Amino acid sequence: MMRTSYTRVAVAVTVAVLLAVLVASVPGAAHAQHKSSGAKRGKASSAEKSAEKSAEPSADTKEKARAAYARGQSAFSAGHYDEALAAFQEAFAAVPNPIVLLSISESQAKLERVEAAIGTLRFYLEARADAPNRADIEAKITELSATPAMLAVTTEPAGAELSVDGLPTQKLAPAQLKLAPGGHEIHYTLHGYHAGTEAVKLTPGGKHELRVMLEALPVPPPAAVAAAALPAAETNAAPPAATTPSGRSTTAIWVTAGIGAAGLVTGTVLGFLAMSEQHDFNQHPTTATADRGERYALFADVGFGVGVMAIATAAVLYLTGDDAPNESAPNTASATRLPRRLALAPASGSATALLHF
Repeated sequence: MMRTSYTRVAVAVTVAVLLAVLVASVPGAAHAQHKSSGAKRGKASSAEKSAEKSAEPSADTKEKARAAYARGQSAFSAGHYDEALAAFQEAFAAVPNPIVLLSISESQAKLERVEAAIGTLRFYLEARADAPNRADIEAKITELSATPAMLAVTTEPAGAELSVDGLPTQKLAPAQLKLAPGGHEIHYTLHGYHAGTEAVKLTPGGKHELRVMLEALPVPPPAAVAAAALPAAETNAAPPAATTPSGRSTTAIWVTAGIGAAGLVTGTVLGFLAMSEQHDFNQHPTTATADRGERYALFADVGFGVGVMAIATAAVLYLTGDDAPNESAPNTASATRLPRRLALAPASGSATALLHF
């Protein structure tokens, strides 16, 4: 019984000692952890201060930035905007002071780099969130965004009429068009070519180009041109008489004369077309224009040749035809009739009619 009591007392004492040791070690560990955390914070603070100190420009760097900025101001005042822009950019690269961005933007605007100037002003507002002149800068951005753009329009061949967004410009290509920035539709028309429309998007103050190759309309065959000219020639011809006073039929004469007139009209029309193609070829020489001009000239020569020969044939029929007997005419009329002969001879590229009695 006594042994059991001693055992319990020993166990209790052992437990008490272990609890005391545990309680004593906890504050020490906590103190050590707190001390370690404080040391880490101290090291971090020292690193941040060291980084800030290293990020701050040196006195030499600041002096270089001030000198570059001064050069930029002098160049800007003298109107040397390229040099001013380079100097301002050098100063900002050395010491990124947002104020320098305003000088950079102004130099870009003077050089008509409107988009770059707008981007620089927006960067200034981002870099300086508390900018006291924010309203003025935003107004300047709006003003620059409305700067008109220039569009150079050329067509091949030249001379196409131009219209913008459905409104005529009263200009022929090549032309320079001053338009508001944004999207536009450029319409072009030229006689003998397919009309068309091109969509363009212009930037504020930008310089853009639009080059268009026009597609020629199909050329009608020469036979169609001759057929179109023939009815007009026949309409203008005088109505043929059935017979002459002597009783001779004149139907063949008038038909031949009509063919000759049609040939001359056809040659004239094709000749004008050939001269028009020659004019276009002189301004804008192309193989297609030369081929069309040669075809028109060839068919014009054929038309003139047919016309001259037909009229000459009509003259031959009129002058050499046998007179029909005329009962009312005296017998002496036929006895005194003179023989007539007509000969055709070339003379200097044309036909000449010679009448012999």
